[in-house]
Amino acid sequence: MPSPRHDSLNSIFRRRPELALEILHDLCGAAIDSTVLARVESNDFNTRPSDDFTPDTVIVAGPPQSPTLGVIVEIQYEKSERKRRQLARYAMQLCLLLDRPAHVLVIAPTRSAAVFYETPLVTILPGYTFRPHVVGSETIPVIADPAEAAAHIDLSALSVMAHGAGNRKVVTAFMAAIESIPREKGNSYTEHCWNISPLPVRKIMEEIMKTNEWPAFSPFAREHFGKGRAEGHAEGEVDGLARSILLVLDSRGLAVDGQVRARIEECREAEVLEKWLMRAATASVADEVFADDPLG
Repeated sequence: MPSPRHDSLNSIFRRRPELALEILHDLCGAAIDSTVLARVESNDFNTRPSDDFTPDTVIVAGPPQSPTLGVIVEIQYEKSERKRRQLARYAMQLCLLLDRPAHVLVIAPTRSAAVFYETPLVTILPGYTFRPHVVGSETIPVIADPAEAAAHIDLSALSVMAHGAGNRKVVTAFMAAIESIPREKGNSYTEHCWNISPLPVRKIMEEIMKTNEWPAFSPFAREHFGKGRAEGHAEGEVDGLARSILLVLDSRGLAVDGQVRARIEECREAEVLEKWLMRAATASVADEVFADDPLG
């Protein structure tokens, strides 16, 4: 089942589909026109009941009567050979549907996933080697200027996700930009940014939200940062801690099997997760995060 983080990343592209064209052109070097209008299309590629052929977001550029290209945006946090082959099928299916070129844009926030999906896939179709455009944290630009963040608020949210933990200016630029754009739009992007960001970034956002100058005008802001946020915020903090542990293990190149991942994600005690997060920074194998803790 898709997570809030996964849904929010997709929502950013669905809210302004031109972002996919800009990323392909500006960050991936694709030879496409990034200035044409784009729209979100149905992501149901099936002609029969199926649960394995639905890409995350489908975007078509150009006039409805004569589209110029199609883009499939996929959010991938983990390595999956099955998914990699599905991406090749998605690209071919969209190309056949539109009779136009089709690009696959993979947003891979974890380093291991980015490296995995960058590898070309030689398919069983003779002559068809699948090469997606992959955007990882190293590809996303550092946006630390509030004016630039306001001009590119969606890309700024991705910058916060990728760089905010190591560069507070990226977070403050995004938060300053939120105050300068229409309220409804600001509410939406604040929530998306919160959902896709790791725990250290959420803590910085929380510090800014707690200041007297920040208007907690949205239901989201009041729930997470206002006076009555306790229960919802505690649940979000637990989820954030679990994600942070997995990200630390991934960034250190440690293999995480299904049993370890399940134990981390199913734990609902913040103190335990904080202890595991500290161990993840020095563990030589993933199992060491649990040390002598009894199985729960």
